[in-house]
Formats: sequence, C-alpha cells, structure tokens
Amino acid sequence: MELLDDSEHHQTCDSIVQALSDFFIVSRMSAKYRILEVGLDENLSVLPDYEDVFSDLLNENNYTELSPIEAYQLLSDDSTLAAWVNSNNYVFADGYFVLANPKFIAQDGVVPHLTKMARRNLSKCALNIRSFAVRKYASYKKDLIGGAFLYRTTDVDNRILVFHPSFQPECPCDPDEAYQAYTSQLFDIEDDIDFQELLASPSSTLCKCLWFLMEKRGLQYPEKFSEATLLHTNYCGNIRNDKSNSMANDTLMAICVGLGLGLRTVQKLYEKSKNRLDEFNDPDKTRLKIIERTPGLPISDFNSILTSRGLKELGTKLRD
Repeated sequence: MELLDDSEHHQTCDSIVQALSDFFIVSRMSAKYRILEVGLDENLSVLPDYEDVFSDLLNENNYTELSPIEAYQLLSDDSTLAAWVNSNNYVFADGYFVLANPKFIAQDGVVPHLTKMARRNLSKCALNIRSFAVRKYASYKKDLIGGAFLYRTTDVDNRILVFHPSFQPECPCDPDEAYQAYTSQLFDIEDDIDFQELLASPSSTLCKCLWFLMEKRGLQYPEKFSEATLLHTNYCGNIRNDKSNSMANDTLMAICVGLGLGLRTVQKLYEKSKNRLDEFNDPDKTRLKIIERTPGLPISDFNSILTSRGLKELGTKLRD
C-alpha cells in the first residue's frame, strides 16, 4: 500500500507496476493481476497511463482465431508457445491450438477440424491467445516477457496477439492419454500393419505405397487427388499404374501434404524415392517444420505459410 499511496513520487501507473514487480520479485503480469484481484486498480485508475498499462487485461479479446501463417510464426518466433504446445499435446485446427483429443478434433477426410463440442467449449480445450489494441508505454515490452506475441496490423487498427501461460486454464484431462487416443485416429492409416509392411518391403515401390494411402484417404479419384494436392490429374493414374516412381521432390512433397501425412511417414516415403530431404536448408527445412508443428494442414494453408517465408508453393497442376 505504501507503494500505491506514493503515487505522486512514482507519477505513472507504469512505474508503480514496475516497483511492485521489483519489490515482490514477481513478473509485471503477476503484479498487475494481483492489483486487480485485491481491487486496488481504483487507486491507479486516476493516473494518465492506466488505460495503456492495463489494456492487456481490461480490453482483451480471448481465444482469438489465428491464420495458419500467424500460428506458424508464433511457434517459430518464440520457444515458450512451442514448448507449451509440445508438452501438453496441442494441435492446430480451424484457427486454434486445441488439445489433441478425439472429443475436440475429428478428421474430415484428411484435414483435422474442431468438433461441435470444441467450438462450444474453447475455454476447456484451446490455448487462450489474446488480442488487444497496441498501447505503447515505457515498459510495455516487459509485460510480454514469459510469453509469445505477434503484431497483427490491418487497415483498421494495430493489434497484438499474445500467448502467456498465465492466461491458460487448467488442462481438463491427461494430455498424454488424450494425445494417444487422438494419434490413433489421425495416423491410423499410417500405422496400419499392412502399410508398414509395404513400406518396409524392398520390393515395394514408392507408387505402391502412395496408392495404398490414396485409397485409404479417398484420393484414388483424379479430381479428388488434384483438389488435395494441387497436382495434375494425370499423376493419379500414373501412381496407380506404378509409373511415377521417379517423381520430383516438389511433387512428392505436395502428395505427402495432400494426404495429411505425419513427419515420420514423410521421411520413410522419401527413402523410397530418388529424392533426399535436406532438413537443414530450405525449402525442405521449412516444409518439414510445418508438417511437424501443424500436422494435417490443407495444402492451401500449407502454401500460405510457404509464401509468407518467401518460398515456392507446392502443386502447380503441371506434370514433371
């Protein structure tokens, strides 16, 4: 209270929050939460920078929907969110990082989507990415320490998207058990014993492995195949007839993305081909990261991330 009463000395809300943070050896975010919890915000509301300093808690939009580009950039630019997603087994679907649980995510053919239960209960299954108008004050960057943030600039306004552990609700279920149930659904075809035997057999070709997956995913029809991969319809017949085993790197990657395959299966299919993945250089480096961090993205969303990184899109509708 002495720190708060001494407002004339501190002069600004920003400096008072910083003083409380230093005194109690906590983050600025924790200090602001505590001020609100005990109702002392009224003491600070008379200060000219109150609205700016507390805008992240008073005017935020919870559970902001992200574009695939924003989701990938948040994961790539800060290890905090990536560590949270990986340790708690969240996956990206329909604009949200959602618990990998069949109750919340279902596959519509190849692409994972939120279930109706998930959409009605985002607070129970999704990471809370908050959005609020950018208010720049002396220590605003200090308030973002310990989280991940991204600026979203439009013709209308400038906003900031923020992930912070303090925003997150308690996980309603065991994330490991939920993830095991989800992966058994998402990657059931890839873990199929017949497919694993086909993949491991020296006598099986790349086309035979791909055709097995295409039939299981419902992409054995030229139009469906082309829609999912953005490749020419002729590839569908060539794969069925075992005539495209020398396909180019970009072609094989487009098929893997169109099939919604996991990283492990992609790597094994490449071992069947004449191509070799370069995990340390682009474009393969970024492509593999997208598959690993946001599995199951439709190829249009996959391409949007590639172009945002200055890389060529997959699928050209042309033959090699």
